[in-house]
Amino acid sequence: MLKYSSSMVSKPFLYLEMKKAALLKLEGLNDEEIRKKSIDENIFLTKSERRNTEY
Repeated sequence: MLKYSSSMVSKPFLYLEMKKAALLKLEGLNDEEIRKKSIDENIFLTKSERRNTEY
């Protein structure tokens, strides 16, 4: 039997963030450019820099 873990409770499904990333991909940005934009400009509006770099 698997041990219960609540670690995913703090990480909601990121529908809006995924939609924003998909739009950036359609604009021609690659994954690294999106990642850099996320860190530099906080385009996903994360509350902490640590959360900003998780994606």
